[in-house]
Amino acid sequence: MAQFLTTIFGSIYHDHLQVDTPIGTLSFDVDSPELDHDRVQINSNEVVPDLPKGMSVEKCIAVVFQCVLTTNISSINFSCTWINLKEKGYGCSGECLDAWEWEHNKTLVIIGTEDEECLVSRLKIKPSLAEDYPVTMDNNTINICLKDIPQNKPLSLHYVIAWNSLPEKVEPSCWYAVDIPHEKLIKQINNS
Repeated sequence: MAQFLTTIFGSIYHDHLQVDTPIGTLSFDVDSPELDHDRVQINSNEVVPDLPKGMSVEKCIAVVFQCVLTTNISSINFSCTWINLKEKGYGCSGECLDAWEWEHNKTLVIIGTEDEECLVSRLKIKPSLAEDYPVTMDNNTINICLKDIPQNKPLSLHYVIAWNSLPEKVEPSCWYAVDIPHEKLIKQINNS
């Protein structure tokens, strides 16, 4: 099943991937001056979120960046950008979750990822200064920017995208859908 989903939603061994949603296309890119791009993998898979009873989403897709660092990395940026979507996104973050939502053509799309506390704990990296918070959104681009990552360290980051027609049957289903802990997400993808 994972092979089938990967074929539909895309998988590449470089630093770029696109995912279509009902309101537009998202582009995912990785940028780092020291990164060995031949060792970069970005995959997208449909996932089943663990939602509270009565909640549902029309679709939930995870985009995961993975690599093993062969050198020390001074900085790495994993971005998620809307292509040609003009509607402004609004923050809807929560504990352990940085997320933004967009409404267009009677459809809600929410994109979420780990917040700094989760990233620091999971990756064993130094917390950033307040002005260098690692997850930001500007001009409909979400960036996960990490600094000073040591070599020989497996590195993985994710975005989860969920959507529903509006009004949602049960609010906030999409918000709960994108709030998937990284380890649980990777386990689900590997077992599908």
